Amino acid sequence: MSSPPPFPSDDEKDVQAEKAEEPEELFSIPAEAVDEPPAKDMQNIDLNAGGEKAQETTSAAAPAADDDDDGDLFADASPPAEKAAEVEKPEPVSPSSTATAPDEAEETLQASVPDPADADAQPAAATAADAEAEEETDSFSININVSDPEKIGDGMGAYMTYQVSTKTNLPHFKSSSTTVRRRFSDFLSLQSQDELPKAADTSALSGAGMMRLFKGVGDAFVKMTSKKTETDRWFEEKVAQYIALEETLKKLHISIESLVVHRRDLCSSTATFAKSSAILGNTEEHTSLSRVLSQLADVEEKIEQVHLQQVENDFFIFGELIKDYIGLMGPLKACFSQREKAYQAWQIAQTNLIKKREQEGKLQAAGNTEKVKLCQEEIVQMETRVEKGEEEFNNISKVMRAEIERFEGQRKKDFKASILRYMEKMMRNQEQLIKYWEAFLPEAKSIA
Repeated sequence: MSSPPPFPSDDEKDVQAEKAEEPEELFSIPAEAVDEPPAKDMQNIDLNAGGEKAQETTSAAAPAADDDDDGDLFADASPPAEKAAEVEKPEPVSPSSTATAPDEAEETLQASVPDPADADAQPAAATAADAEAEEETDSFSININVSDPEKIGDGMGAYMTYQVSTKTNLPHFKSSSTTVRRRFSDFLSLQSQDELPKAADTSALSGAGMMRLFKGVGDAFVKMTSKKTETDRWFEEKVAQYIALEETLKKLHISIESLVVHRRDLCSSTATFAKSSAILGNTEEHTSLSRVLSQLADVEEKIEQVHLQQVENDFFIFGELIKDYIGLMGPLKACFSQREKAYQAWQIAQTNLIKKREQEGKLQAAGNTEKVKLCQEEIVQMETRVEKGEEEFNNISKVMRAEIERFEGQRKKDFKASILRYMEKMMRNQEQLIKYWEAFLPEAKSIA
């Protein structure tokens, strides 16, 4: 039978008592471990794309990586799945094992410190990925052209049809180019489904119209009561630019409408003159003069058709383009209004946070611990709201800047193409008029 262990001496008891009084540090790290460079048998730590997992390799895997592929430095840098899982979820460490393994603590510290070079490379890679994604998005386009109006039938059963041509490279369409003819009633059905903008001068008073009216009044009241001081000069210039552009487009559209009215009057007067010339030619007894008057009537009828073509060019090519861009000014101003609302919500959240912090200071001075705790919880929630408000405002500003730049580029293309097309058709009409008059001139000189 074994004898019981001897009682510890007095010196051993004192040593044990001192150890018991000292707090145990689970992750004690020597001071020189932070200042010393990484160990020679450790390589650089690689971070994944999210920057959340740290991976490490020992020098034992380095010769194999060099032998396999000298050009790829990180070919074998990633550890097996089991080791990665161990790095992500470390096992609980007992005080005894932690105290006896300072080398493992040093490796844990090194694994938790990211490499500055890798951290700097991450924003550049993210920026490049965003640029590539934006380029891929911009590569898709769709072009819809409504042209060639045609009147079908006569009387009460007559209706208008239009040729609708679509060209796109979007993968959702079965064919890249399609051309169909649609009636005007088809466009009205789209308008009833809120897929086309409704004309403001023809829409009757309705519930939806009243809702838009109250919403507009509310937005105007918000603008009057809280005016945002624009800090971004780019947005300030764009707001002033689009206000001036809208006024200019409206004046231009009024001028085009007046031009269309005058050209139609010219067509009517030309037709009247052609009929009068034909009647005069029939009643004229002089043969050559009668023939010339009849030919003049024919020329005036041809000129009337040229004027009608020019009226259509004025209205469909130039007038409709201006009207479409006037309609786009409304949604564009609504975007600026939404950005302003996001900024106001952010500022209101900041103001409430400042007031709540002042209230917390007063409660602390009064010694009301219960209300101080509740106030601190509310402060945490308000800080989250402030951060979300700032993030939303910055995201809206970023998206608006990109979309406005895209809109500017498309607007230049549309106006350039429409103006060139308008000028070409006008020049053809003028050339046609010159040909008609040049052909008539010898006949007029032949009058005996």
